[in-house]
Amino acid sequence: SILRRAIIRRAPARASGRLLDALAFPAAIFDRCEEEIDGELVWLNPTRFKVTMAKLDDYEGVTENLYRRVRIRAWSEDHEVDAYAYEWGHAT
Repeated sequence: SILRRAIIRRAPARASGRLLDALAFPAAIFDRCEEEIDGELVWLNPTRFKVTMAKLDDYEGVTENLYRRVRIRAWSEDHEVDAYAYEWGHAT
């Protein structure tokens, strides 16, 4: 796995957004709507952060505009956290 060697912590989380159900693969749009997406926060080892994020960008198809990496606010363990997520690249 791309993340296996870089993960230092995981926790359940949620963020404002909506899942798209019209696609053959998972896709989300993170917007300030009343819907929430359940997911997981993953903390990465700082020494592996840039390399791991570059690998994830490649895996998620960022250069092909399939997805884009966006900053979001997520909630985990009763705390609000700044995080990165991959949003459907064709979101309007």
